[in-house]
Amino acid sequence: MANYKRRRYYHRTPYNKYALIRKTKNRFVVFFKRYIKALRNRDIKTVFITATFLLVFVILTIVITATLCGAKEVKVSSDIVLNDTLVSNNTTTTYPKPSSTPSPTPAPTPILLAFGYESEAVIKIQEQLMDLGYLDFCDATEYFGSSTEAAVKLFQRQLGREQTGIVDDEIYNAMFSPDAEDYILYLEAEGDDVREVQDRLYQMGYIIDKAYLTGYFGDITKEAVIAFQKNNNIGSDGKVGPRTFEALYSTDAKANILSFGEESDIVLKYQEKLAKLAYLTTKPDGKYGHDTSAAVKMFQEKNGLIVDGYLGPATRELIDSGEAQPNALSIGDSGNTVFNVQRMLVYANCLSSSSTTGYYGSVTEAAVRLFQATNKLSIDGKAGKQTIGLLTGGEYKKATAPITGGSVISSPSTDKIADMIAVARTKLGFPYVRGGKGPNKFDCSGFVYWALRQTGIKQSYLTSYGWRSYTKYTRITDIDALKPGDVIVFHINGLGSTKGHVGLVSTNTLMIHALNDVVKETSYKQTYWRQRFICAYRIF
Repeated sequence: MANYKRRRYYHRTPYNKYALIRKTKNRFVVFFKRYIKALRNRDIKTVFITATFLLVFVILTIVITATLCGAKEVKVSSDIVLNDTLVSNNTTTTYPKPSSTPSPTPAPTPILLAFGYESEAVIKIQEQLMDLGYLDFCDATEYFGSSTEAAVKLFQRQLGREQTGIVDDEIYNAMFSPDAEDYILYLEAEGDDVREVQDRLYQMGYIIDKAYLTGYFGDITKEAVIAFQKNNNIGSDGKVGPRTFEALYSTDAKANILSFGEESDIVLKYQEKLAKLAYLTTKPDGKYGHDTSAAVKMFQEKNGLIVDGYLGPATRELIDSGEAQPNALSIGDSGNTVFNVQRMLVYANCLSSSSTTGYYGSVTEAAVRLFQATNKLSIDGKAGKQTIGLLTGGEYKKATAPITGGSVISSPSTDKIADMIAVARTKLGFPYVRGGKGPNKFDCSGFVYWALRQTGIKQSYLTSYGWRSYTKYTRITDIDALKPGDVIVFHINGLGSTKGHVGLVSTNTLMIHALNDVVKETSYKQTYWRQRFICAYRIF
């Protein structure tokens, strides 16, 4: 009777996992005693049956205990590439149950993310790397691609760790630590990004010998950075952070070389060479004035150099090399050189005085064609070496009547636009590499630079930040008014941030741009891009 009451009481008791565990344990003890007794009596049948039941109860006990008190299991089905070896990850990984207090940066534990992996944690990592400056602006995804791997390596370099490109617990925690360092180049750093900064310092005269362009940030590079920072009123700590990096590529950057206001025989020498290449449209006098500065900028732009208006080592080397491209002004060009050509066209009775705007548009192109036809030159509408040489020489035939604004209908060159988009599409799928300017690897600004130059637009290299305030082309601020061929500009982390993105508009809804590991063609009218749109430029 007592046993009956005890059983009834047990069944009426609310579900209790610990009571169930105790009951299972008691039954296990009973079976174990029977098993020992059978062994002593050498009862083979009983031993076999008892052993079978014992095994079943052991398995059930383990399963029940793991289910009620143990850890959860998460099935991770994907592959990881570690050191160029494909490692199968189709295994069951056990993670502890989450505590009642949420973690400030939730992530799978243990963490092991590498190239080829897909996880929500990758999004968090990409966003953090962008915030810290190691990863260029991208649309964060769950895919751990080559650009993410490269950014992780830069972060590991900053920590002084082995650059594996793999995110484990230690790297993850360092990345999300309040003390995580922003991307900065300083003493003993080594890589392609260091070489890029050294090359720019060489162009501006702060590094005087090409032998120091090694990709290693040593004392010579640090001294050059400090000199640049002092000359440009930036905190002179010898480190290249976001502010210093943008200043290096700014058209307002002060160089350590021949520049505006100087007067010397060296200036006269290069003025004469620029005049022969049809960049200088005034008489060489040895004085580095506005015309010389404009001519140098035009030369740099047409020859793919950074446009700063200084006669630096790279600019002088190219002028002296005999491989420099002569000037050929065309639609889209602007500045003092264009203004001087327009004034000469007015004197040649090919252009009305009201059209001397400093911008080379369709009216100026038509006036050049008129001048070329009147003087039996090759007619292409470009103010090249032969045309400018004849204009500056003064021995030409004047036209009977000038071209006016109403004489020409201004319209974009649809052929050039189609050519540029076709060329840009040939690079779809090519890899994204920070600082890449083609022909087989690109970052966003490097891709725009490459595509424009392939179409004959002699545009100098600009960072995405530099595109924001560019004045050479017509600026468009309505994203719904864009047309194929326009350069589109975005910001990241707000307009106050120097981080941004650029692409080429290919249709009324799509753009071609280097982003997330490859060059791709996607919509720019999604909410994501609309919220980050700054402006666009009408190139043609």
